[in-house]
Amino acid sequence: MPTILCLFVCFASALFGSEKEQALGKRLRNDLQREARPLAVGLDSEVKELGKLLAPEMSFEVLDVDRDQIIGLPGGFLVVPLKVLSRLKSRTELALGLAHAVGHIVLRHGVRSPRTDTEALIYIAPHLPMPPMSSLRAAQKQDDLEADRFAAELVKSRL
Repeated sequence: MPTILCLFVCFASALFGSEKEQALGKRLRNDLQREARPLAVGLDSEVKELGKLLAPEMSFEVLDVDRDQIIGLPGGFLVVPLKVLSRLKSRTELALGLAHAVGHIVLRHGVRSPRTDTEALIYIAPHLPMPPMSSLRAAQKQDDLEADRFAAELVKSRL
């Protein structure tokens, strides 16, 4: 999907309900699946197990893609890049990382009405060929702190 279309769909999703968000999330997940390298069977079992405990209504998967963070997509889709999974040292770190991404989705970071013209870019940035712009870092930091608080409560209540 061209970058301009991605941005338009992301901004538009702020105006629509969960059906539109799910459609956007599915398209983005499908894009990631197409670029992914084959994965050994069973590598995603712990991610799926923790995902069911943390947010059973969401979809969790591991993909061998070139990304440096867990990706939370609109509509409840989470993708854990294989290299991120291999960096995590414990089940607790994995649970907190997944819960953080769930927090971004539940709190609708990037798909709610943007505070700035480019806030939605934060949500879609892992799928773009450019890094997030420095003007977005303050909003991103605030959203990350909010997602961290959400993650801590979610893990404490579900695990």
